[in-house]
Amino acid sequence: MRSFLFIAACCSLLGCIEKSTLKPIVPYHVLHANSSKVWILESRQVDGEEQAPQLRERKRVFTFFDDMEVFEQEMVHLGSNYGLIASYSMQIDQQGKDTVLNVYYQSNTRKRYFRVTEIGYKELRLEVIPSDSIKEEWLLIPLNKPS
Repeated sequence: MRSFLFIAACCSLLGCIEKSTLKPIVPYHVLHANSSKVWILESRQVDGEEQAPQLRERKRVFTFFDDMEVFEQEMVHLGSNYGLIASYSMQIDQQGKDTVLNVYYQSNTRKRYFRVTEIGYKELRLEVIPSDSIKEEWLLIPLNKPS
């Protein structure tokens, strides 16, 4: 019995992981669902004022692919080749506190940077960086059935 307790105590002490050795995981699979996933820009708040169109057909959609490309277009053009192609990446910032989403558009070399404030399978909340004096927040939801 003593040998069992000694072995258990050794295993529990040696099996501990130091917090400094843990590395955060970037949740790419949530964005592209291991293939492709369509997200609708449901809400775009600029200084607390709604800027997203109310008509479903005019809302912006983002199709994230697992090859690190994203296709941005209006809902009315979904499924067509009309839209903007970009590449994207996600990273953890220097302090290890925030996840950052970077979008690089191919056509006009425009770049967008977002702080990911919430990420899940049912919603994605982003804050535009840099936000100087204007606070811009986006809420994206997965493509749902038309009502």
